[in-house]
Amino acid sequence: MAWVDYLTVQAPGPLRTCLSPKAGSTSWRVLNKQLTSDHPDLHPASAILVRHPLTRLTSAYRDKFLDGAPIGLYTADWMSRTGSKTAWSDRWHLYWLPMLMSSGYLSPSEEFLELTRRDKEVFNFVRENHVVQDNRVVVTKKHGFAEEDLSVAIDMVFMGRQSALFDASLTAYGYMNESLVSKYGNSSFTFKEFLEFIVWSRDLGVLDIHWSPYTELCIPCTRDYQYILHLETIEAEARLLLKDVGYPEEVQLTTKHRIKGLTQTVHPDDLHYYQDLPESLLEKILHIYEFDFDIFGYKKMLQRSD
Repeated sequence: MAWVDYLTVQAPGPLRTCLSPKAGSTSWRVLNKQLTSDHPDLHPASAILVRHPLTRLTSAYRDKFLDGAPIGLYTADWMSRTGSKTAWSDRWHLYWLPMLMSSGYLSPSEEFLELTRRDKEVFNFVRENHVVQDNRVVVTKKHGFAEEDLSVAIDMVFMGRQSALFDASLTAYGYMNESLVSKYGNSSFTFKEFLEFIVWSRDLGVLDIHWSPYTELCIPCTRDYQYILHLETIEAEARLLLKDVGYPEEVQLTTKHRIKGLTQTVHPDDLHYYQDLPESLLEKILHIYEFDFDIFGYKKMLQRSD
């Protein structure tokens, strides 16, 4: 899938790292800018960076849904304090308006459902019939799809399936955007609603790249990753990786994440997010990330490890 190349950072040397969003990717990109190829005997290596799937979801909720605060608080001041760069209107169409639909506050229109269905159909075609040339997705098989549908599908293949959600939301509701923002522009969403939104968007085939499973984003079953970096123990593991590749010891990863030392279970500070959730909902979430748990050694249990 082309989005693997979109997510893979090539260091100025022989190190390639697949960085799924909400798994420490920002810290690694900062490190990547410090690396150079001006060192003898650098050895090629590839790595994938992961964190506990349930902790990753709480991080995504705090970021994209303001940790339950009213979305009207997403102002220039909020963006400055949090380092967020996405415009309010983009977040509205990518996250908040679709969440209103998944939570039952707003019924999805027939146009919205038809657009997501059509985008998914074209996406499936492009996914099976494309190559990447000069950092562009090129369709390799004849088709009869409209140019606007093809454009959305190419964005889905390259940058993630949420591109269809944005397209359908903007197209189907753009004409009434002002009235919807007036009515719902100060809404807030619970963590339970966020998990239901994940299930809802997965069922529509438009799961966002910020919480899609690592096994779908970086495709570890078909890519040769020599190193698995866990965000929980990233400083020690990154030190070993950089040493093995041949970078100087003074170049080290620095991270502000608060999950150090917890290698297998969800961080204790995040346990309260999962309290009192319906068991059926939690089972659906665990099923979505089943392979992430199995492949990368994380436990599905929510209690603190001994």
